[in-house]
Amino acid sequence: MIYAHDSHAQPSSDTTAAQTAVKPLSPRARRRAARLVAILAAAEAQVVGGGFDALSIHGVAKAVDLTPGALYRYFDSKAALIIALTSRVVEGFATEVNGVLATLPSDAPLARAMAAALAYGELAHHAPHRFGLLSMLLADSRVLVPEQSTAEPALLAAERALDPMMDALERAAERRLLSAGDAAERALLLLTASHGVLQLRKQAQRLPGMVDVHALLRSMVSALLIGWGADPKHVENTLTTLDGAGPLLSRQGDNR
Repeated sequence: MIYAHDSHAQPSSDTTAAQTAVKPLSPRARRRAARLVAILAAAEAQVVGGGFDALSIHGVAKAVDLTPGALYRYFDSKAALIIALTSRVVEGFATEVNGVLATLPSDAPLARAMAAALAYGELAHHAPHRFGLLSMLLADSRVLVPEQSTAEPALLAAERALDPMMDALERAAERRLLSAGDAAERALLLLTASHGVLQLRKQAQRLPGMVDVHALLRSMVSALLIGWGADPKHVENTLTTLDGAGPLLSRQGDNR
């Protein structure tokens, strides 16, 4: 069931002040939520099929059986639709990576940083359409959403997605598992380098004996961490442990 927070509800005697009462959404609100999901799914299909130039308010409206005017009540511009779509994809990745990290000890920061980067690789394999959408967004040199205020939700989603990796890298440096350094910069480097390696997936299919994306991703993560001061043996042992535990995403169940 879908729920919404009710900020006006008073907590009962057996709840703490920090807890927030919830109530079921109304039928109208549930229909709106379902329509939003359908709109974003149709928008994602258009972008994956033809890039951001293929995305249009009229095309999405037709796909979900709405008039363009009705769709504008959900998203007032193509830019707003792009931001909502991007935010949904980024938040989906972040949710699944956080699920992976929840299976790891909180006092193993280096392992958590490595797992976050490697899980991104597995997500690219299991959710290729979402990965493809992010690839197109990163590769497009145009400023698709010039207004800062419109772009803010996607920027905040990206910051939240990086937070767990940043935290792990910062803690690793505090424990001297890594040298001192900017955790935000390192998280960006790990993520973008991982993304670059994963772009070789098509070549891996054509040249299976020459390009092993799985191995290249691990080598890249290892090289960066060792360059930042990690002990090579520690990195090797951590990779072996992560590999021995099975596919990262399978540890939290199949919620893709």
